[in-house]
Amino acid sequence: MNKRDRFIDLVIMSALLFAMSCSVPDDVREKTTMISSYYYEPNYNEIELFFDDIKPDKKFIQLAYIEVLGDRVSSTDVLLNRIKSEAQEVGADAVVNLNKYYITRTQGGFLELIDILSNDDYEPDEYNAPSMKGIAVKYIE
Repeated sequence: MNKRDRFIDLVIMSALLFAMSCSVPDDVREKTTMISSYYYEPNYNEIELFFDDIKPDKKFIQLAYIEVLGDRVSSTDVLLNRIKSEAQEVGADAVVNLNKYYITRTQGGFLELIDILSNDDYEPDEYNAPSMKGIAVKYIE
């Protein structure tokens, strides 16, 4: 690719970036994997949280495995709120085995494309992102 082609690519990417700059979303991602084959209506009540090996006193069934991958600046509050929202959507009453950990992520998006196009020695920007996972459960009687 010659310099003229790179310049044109850079101009196009800059225009796209400018057009998208008014609404830059966070890069927090949720992954929910259903464990149960039963469907429950969403539960918009408060979700109880149980960290590590602490379990509720009530009997329960497992509904889903939930993982929230934070971005560079995600707070614990943001991660917990996303976990609770996902749990509510699957009809859970609580989340058990909840724990926080860090995962190596790579910066992406339009800025990365511009770096790749304009820099022969490009190396991805890696960072440790806070993340959280747990099991959404439904109480049974």
